[in-house]
Amino acid sequence: MDALYIDQSNIYERNVQVTQIKDIYKRVQRVIVWLGPSADGSDRAMDLIKNIFIVSVQAQRAGTSSDVDAFLNRLEQDETSIIALNRLLRRDWWSRAWIIQEISTPRSQFYSTAI
Repeated sequence: MDALYIDQSNIYERNVQVTQIKDIYKRVQRVIVWLGPSADGSDRAMDLIKNIFIVSVQAQRAGTSSDVDAFLNRLEQDETSIIALNRLLRRDWWSRAWIIQEISTPRSQFYSTAI
């Protein structure tokens, strides 16, 4: 297993590696993204993201959107999960230039707890 870690405090290293990111992500088999330690309800937010994915895939396979609509209607009542998701999406990681390559890799996996 190869790993890529970019030291954000080393400007030279960061600049060199960022120029290679596109080529690196073209060849990966799996991307694991660590968003930082669990905090501010991030476990709840990660569960919410996973559940949205599961419901969406099931609805797509069934050829209906009714399950997705019902899930979203329930979600509107779950203010705690919405707040947790908002806090997760405000983390510094999302502001980095190369996140599009990381997210768009089909085998991306995200973690906000110890892996």
